[in-house]
Amino acid sequence: MMPVSFHTPWLLLFLLALPLLWWLARATPPVPRRQSFSSLVVLRLVRPLQQDAAHTPWWLLALRLLALALLILACAGPVWRSSDSSPTAQSTKKNLIILDNGWAAGPFWTQRVQVAQALGERSFRNGGQPFYLLTAPAADGQPSEPLIPEDLHALSGLLATLHPQPWPVQRAVAARRLLAPQWQARLKQATVTLLSDGLAQGGEAALAKALAPAARVYDIRWAPCALVRLSATPPVSGDDGTTARLSLLAERLPKCTQKTTSLLRGLSLSGVQGGNQEMSGTRQHFDTVIHWSVPVGSRTTVSLPGALAADLDALKLEDVSGPAGMALFGGGTHQKTVGLLRLNGDTTPLLGSAFYLTRALGADVRTGNLENLLSPTSPPLSLLIAPDGTLSTPEAQRKVLNWVRHGGMLVRFAGPELAQTDETALAAPGSATEPQALLPVTLVHGERQLGGPMSWGKPQPLAPFPEHSPFNGLEVPPDITVTRQVLAQPEDDLQARSWASLADGTPLVTARHEGQGMVVLFHITPTAEWSNLALSGLFPAMLERLITAAPTLARSTATSAGPQVLQNRLPPWRIITMTSRLALPNSAAQALHLQSPLPAVSVDHPAGLYGTLPRLRPLNLPQNAGPLRPEPLLGTPRTPKGLAPATDLAPLLGLAAIALLLLDGLLALLRRLRPAIPEGQGRKFFFRLPVLKRPASSSHRSLLLLVSIFSGAGSLLVLSGFLGLSPSCTASAAPPKPVPHAVSEATSPPDRASPPPGALETRLAAIKTGDPEIDRASLEGLEGLTRFLNQRSTAHLGSPVSVDADQAELGFYPLLYWPITPGLAADPTRSAALNDYMKHGGLLMIDELGAGSELSGTRAATARQSLKRATEGLDIPPLMKLDSKHTLSHTFYLLHSMPGRIDGQPVYVARTQGEAENSESVSPVIIGNGDWARAWAVNEAGEPAYAVVPGGETQRNAAYRFGTNAVIYALTGNYKNDQKHYPEMLRRLGGSADSSSASTTGENEAGGNDASQSSNEAGEEE
Repeated sequence: MMPVSFHTPWLLLFLLALPLLWWLARATPPVPRRQSFSSLVVLRLVRPLQQDAAHTPWWLLALRLLALALLILACAGPVWRSSDSSPTAQSTKKNLIILDNGWAAGPFWTQRVQVAQALGERSFRNGGQPFYLLTAPAADGQPSEPLIPEDLHALSGLLATLHPQPWPVQRAVAARRLLAPQWQARLKQATVTLLSDGLAQGGEAALAKALAPAARVYDIRWAPCALVRLSATPPVSGDDGTTARLSLLAERLPKCTQKTTSLLRGLSLSGVQGGNQEMSGTRQHFDTVIHWSVPVGSRTTVSLPGALAADLDALKLEDVSGPAGMALFGGGTHQKTVGLLRLNGDTTPLLGSAFYLTRALGADVRTGNLENLLSPTSPPLSLLIAPDGTLSTPEAQRKVLNWVRHGGMLVRFAGPELAQTDETALAAPGSATEPQALLPVTLVHGERQLGGPMSWGKPQPLAPFPEHSPFNGLEVPPDITVTRQVLAQPEDDLQARSWASLADGTPLVTARHEGQGMVVLFHITPTAEWSNLALSGLFPAMLERLITAAPTLARSTATSAGPQVLQNRLPPWRIITMTSRLALPNSAAQALHLQSPLPAVSVDHPAGLYGTLPRLRPLNLPQNAGPLRPEPLLGTPRTPKGLAPATDLAPLLGLAAIALLLLDGLLALLRRLRPAIPEGQGRKFFFRLPVLKRPASSSHRSLLLLVSIFSGAGSLLVLSGFLGLSPSCTASAAPPKPVPHAVSEATSPPDRASPPPGALETRLAAIKTGDPEIDRASLEGLEGLTRFLNQRSTAHLGSPVSVDADQAELGFYPLLYWPITPGLAADPTRSAALNDYMKHGGLLMIDELGAGSELSGTRAATARQSLKRATEGLDIPPLMKLDSKHTLSHTFYLLHSMPGRIDGQPVYVARTQGEAENSESVSPVIIGNGDWARAWAVNEAGEPAYAVVPGGETQRNAAYRFGTNAVIYALTGNYKNDQKHYPEMLRRLGGSADSSSASTTGENEAGGNDASQSSNEAGEEE
């Protein structure tokens, strides 16, 4: 097979005209005429002002002929295809390409799409049609629908819109789809090519089993070492507090041992507003605050200044895109929205409360007194921690209480001072200071001691956290015990207010709402004096849960039920796209439950930030994903070498032709400007060139002028074609399908002074969608239906038209066909026009174009959403499925099904308004998913333009009949309902003897008897 082919090879016939042009250009000028003069002296004194060439130079003719030849070749649409010597090129007509489009396909994504396009082109070249199956779910969480391009132009358009998704693939879901009977039957004679990402992500064995019946299976892989995944831990401050360290791993597949380095950037999240308000109109982005050069493939530790540790929100590998190259630490942590009240001496190592709390809270804690922490000039706090003794004065209590009631969250710790507080003061909510308002429960005076020489009890372990607690999901180590605590007075709602308890049921952590905020109490000290909880890893985890959930918990309005109604979930805030940017979450993203461990990244939980401002929690790609493992081969291994899409040579040839024609024009311009150039050595030398000598005769001048005009026109034609102004000479843009003459005439906009097309004769109309392909198919379909109607009935319709629903006079058209496209949006003006149209007797036929079927490139869920948006504001009555008893089923033909290009899709009409025999209800709308227009569509020759499945021409004939019924129904309404009176009318006219036969005849016509329908090929026509 030759590597060069042409889209329109018949244009090469113009090359035969080149010898004729050569002959015309080489034509000999007329023979010189002899003239006698009286004196030769005069001739000697006469000197020629310029020298004219007797013939056009051969190389100038060659230049012009070469430019014309290049122009003809460019218009013929030459393409260069790579060699078809690879085994994958020797495929059958049935080709299935399985394309991994998850996050691991990010490396070499452009090459993957090129190979997919090359395989599709070869399939079309072999007379087949490729099928594409994507393994990553779509943004709405549903499996990606198969892509089935109809031609090369559609193939390029479909593949150009593909991009990798920032979540893993689902090979098990693809395997379940391929195990369906229709796919298994197709695989038996098909060649399957897997464009794999090379990473094991589950479901490989199931996919291999599903592909077992295939005729051939090829597995194409790219360099595995290009796959890198970054994981890191948050920075930890050093002992001196001036530096911090963080540990990270740029992980590769196990067999990739080559040592390389990459640039690692430390990022800070900017564009985030503080406080508890969700940002509005603020764009979030990452700013680089520091960078390192780190090894790829091995774990390393880097250091950074301590001042930057609090501002570090993420890490980014320079050469890795998407969530694989990012490690998030949480957004807004550098705003330090947690405050810690301190007392003198509480920073004593191993003894002071601030010593334990600052290490448990990490770098996002602000310490100080109330004046500093709650100052209006300081950043707002979302959580305030108060150890024992920090709220002992009435002034401090009033200030903190006011802050809590306005949405703050107070976390208190018990101690000797709180345990010895007077019980009467605690139980006096009406006092001036209201100290009880800063406690979630009423406390028992004194402290409870567990274990020791003076106690009969023993230290108590922790009980599992209840479901309503924000600590739910955290694992409780069995070695954590409590030796002292403050007890709560028994109350009816004590259990509901308890977030954590000991094994004997006594509360350890209680909480209660106060105003718009919340008060939380740990019934132990934050030190190791009353419990070893502060020495365990559970303590910082519990504090992190409180900090993360603080905005959500504080905004809850529940007061009586207490913590049991708190939502223990973090909604998705922003996700990381494949371009390593923050974006709004996809429609399938779900909230994170506060449980440990966090779920693995998926389409339901994409990598990103969860929660609400100012506290956000990260979910990174390595979360519970395990180490990287190579994917086992699922077929015969192949390399992508030699698989490349066809290269369009038309732009190169066209540009070369333009360059030559412009050069010829420049030389002609210089020849014309020669007399204006002054004498000199430069002129003498330059104008000695033969190209700048004028032709010897007027005929030659005329001929060369004609050639110049032709060259200029050709250059303008090519230039406009390559700029997208004229598609006639561009091979890259496939020419549109020919539209019948009547359709083309109908699509031209009418003159404002003339009446609309539907005012002079009855026409069908299609609503414009803005998609040229769909609008053209709609008009072709209505043209085919119009021809069928004009041949089979007495209704003679004019050529169909395409109208704007919000601008045209719709009342002239009995039926409006409205194809629903995926990007269709709600339009109040359009809805008002369509409501007026249906109110005055028009029939609106809404078609979802077979969404969800194999012949459609759109998803059923997407079409449903588009239909919902498009019909917002439409006065659509209650609907019912169209059956054979409805008037529409026997208006002209007796029908049992209403197929289009797609069969088996339900059709909905308005529900019948009552069962009265004199009911005159007519449905103003028909809604279906049959893709009727493409079933009716005809090309310029009057032949079907699209295939129908699975019934072929029989199904197409049924589609024409349904369209005919719809048009007659739109023109005449429910006049056919009168046939229910035929038995009684015949009985009165012919007597009771004929009543039974008349009744049978009426029933057969109304119900659509199969035998009567099949007795005549054209059907029972009225």
